[in-house]
Amino acid sequence: MYTDIFSDHRTDTVWFRVAGLIFGVNTSLGQNFDVYLPAYKPFRYNPLSPEKRLFVLETVPTGSFDNIKIEKFLNEGKNDVGKWRLYQTAQGFCLDLQYVEGAPWHRMVTDPFFTRLTLAIDWSDKYAIDVLNSFTMFGFAQAAVQYNTALIHASVTMKAGEGYLFLGTSGTGKSTHSQLWLTHLDNTELLNDDNPAIRICPDNEIRVFGTPWSGKTPCYKNKQAHLKAFVQLKQAPHNRFSYLKGIQAYLVLLAGCSSLKWNTTLYNRLGSLLEQMANRVPVGFLECRPDKEAAILCYNELNKK
Repeated sequence: MYTDIFSDHRTDTVWFRVAGLIFGVNTSLGQNFDVYLPAYKPFRYNPLSPEKRLFVLETVPTGSFDNIKIEKFLNEGKNDVGKWRLYQTAQGFCLDLQYVEGAPWHRMVTDPFFTRLTLAIDWSDKYAIDVLNSFTMFGFAQAAVQYNTALIHASVTMKAGEGYLFLGTSGTGKSTHSQLWLTHLDNTELLNDDNPAIRICPDNEIRVFGTPWSGKTPCYKNKQAHLKAFVQLKQAPHNRFSYLKGIQAYLVLLAGCSSLKWNTTLYNRLGSLLEQMANRVPVGFLECRPDKEAAILCYNELNKK
């Protein structure tokens, strides 16, 4: 859970604030963090008084956790951050990551709720910075759920203070559709192109936030917008817009979020969060071509009086 910043505050910890949530990263990079991971620079935060923090990620020498007791193998897979294996330990979870085939394996151990993350990283790996970034993003995605916040795989544009979030499997054309909005709809801005954060804020408003994690598009903006709509995209030879309701809308949102079903508290909290969002925010379904007409149709349908 959120704990006090100064309970383990270290001068070499670098602090960040994303979607209103504070976390720290303590590495040998020190104040050179901005040089190695410039995407985080807009989110740098200087806690001047006692505040709450989501987690602190600490780094330790490679091999530090080679003998950790694994209780259960949970899952494995491969995606855009590399090959990964997830285990359960007596204290929480253990995640191994290999960024590319043939590169070293790195290991992170956490408590059950991702309030304390420790990463045994091999700095000789030329992909070590990418690994650090991936582990930090993973930790944020899990820990933030307890505070009505989720990372979601999407591209999001802003127009007139409102955010439009485009969903779909890889290759669907999320980034392409965002670019169509930027090209054909005046005063439209890209907020994030891969992993924005969505949050039910303390004032009960649902907002979408930029993050340091935007995939291949360098769009790292410390900005936010009222969440106007979700839109599920599907490639088609025609342009047609409709709305999803109930369980269909909920499942679209769930498919876009990473979740740990092995921690039932986090998994149930994510489910409740997405259910509330699906009930309060329109979820559109756009069958579309990659053209101007699709962008204008989508915008007009979502803004009918």
